[in-house]
Amino acid sequence: MVIRKKLMMMIFVLFIQIFASNAFGDTYFKQTECQLHADINRNPPSNNNDIWTLTVAHFSEWKYGDTFLFMDIETEPTFKQTPAAMYFEIAPRFSMDKIFERDFLPTSFLGELYITFQYNGADVEYIPTSWLAGLSIDFLGQPNYGFSNLSLFVKDSDRKTAYQDKSPYQNDTSWQVTFAWGQPFNLGPLQMEFNGFLDYWEANSLTIKDKTYRILLAEPQLRLKLSSFQGKDNFLSNSVVGTEIEISNHFFAEEGGWRVNPTLFFAVVF
Repeated sequence: MVIRKKLMMMIFVLFIQIFASNAFGDTYFKQTECQLHADINRNPPSNNNDIWTLTVAHFSEWKYGDTFLFMDIETEPTFKQTPAAMYFEIAPRFSMDKIFERDFLPTSFLGELYITFQYNGADVEYIPTSWLAGLSIDFLGQPNYGFSNLSLFVKDSDRKTAYQDKSPYQNDTSWQVTFAWGQPFNLGPLQMEFNGFLDYWEANSLTIKDKTYRILLAEPQLRLKLSSFQGKDNFLSNSVVGTEIEISNHFFAEEGGWRVNPTLFFAVVF
């Protein structure tokens, strides 16, 4: 029931954001994507828990910045259709250059300076509800309309009381560094993309006094656009197939160490 209520709330927020960007941002870039992943051995800490993950992501620009949000819904193993967990992020950025009408970073390889906020919500014990605030910058000069940006956050995490004894880390205020990228490229006639993100942050141990962990989570994707075969006037022209590799260290638990979770996915962009 809790998952269902949170799921409905997040879907409502997502549709409001998409509607607002379509209604008021016709002159600005916007994109929504639905991904269906077959996750191999995804659910910690047990092995051989193959699940489906549905990801809905949306990005839209507006006059004074941009907004990115996404929602992951994971199913019960093994490849059942029953929802078991949900995670979502909402991450607006506000351009200081555009608000104050001046260049804060007058360099050839750095773009605008942003004030950024983020809310992370989840209903699984190893991911806390978190508020983040900080600065973000874009990197310029990537070919084929590629992008990359770096964000530096102060992070405040609040683990739910029901999960406190199961959570590997304490409630605390720390820091997080996030690097996100997307790079289209061609491999002969094939239209490819290399996208992803890397989060790196610090958290205090729940079981060992004064012990801190540096936690890493990265999800690079290698994507093949089906427009390579279908042209521009077909449903598959806006579709992608690919693989995502989730690479993590101490993400699921203090003693968990490194984990590598591969997926295969199909995505539709609209």
